[in-house]
Amino acid sequence: MRSYYVEGSKTLAYEVAEQLGWQVPDQLIVPVGSGAMLNAICKGFEELQSVSLVKDVSKIHVHCAQPHGCAPIVDAFKKGSNDVIPVENPDTVAKSLAIGDPGDGRYVLKRLKQYNGLAEESNNKEI
Repeated sequence: MRSYYVEGSKTLAYEVAEQLGWQVPDQLIVPVGSGAMLNAICKGFEELQSVSLVKDVSKIHVHCAQPHGCAPIVDAFKKGSNDVIPVENPDTVAKSLAIGDPGDGRYVLKRLKQYNGLAEESNNKEI
């Protein structure tokens, strides 16, 4: 089922591009749990470029947002590390993002570098 999730998540990029008149956004902030959705969205924009529906996806700044209490990708990003250290006991109100050991965390870090992005966390009150 995971491959269907990833392929389906690419359509988020298609919808954003269509709503922007087949332009790419300047900034894109993606809530991240496992990291699969962020990677899929990037892949979606890349596929749109490969069929000439959008131009120059390298101009997009893709950012990762995780909840405080479960932000292992943000922690790795801020340390400049490629190693995502799992969070043993996630503690956040954002239960759908409370994935302590994100399977695609390393790939998210690569995408953040590729797309000049940032990674930041929000506390429970902000969420």
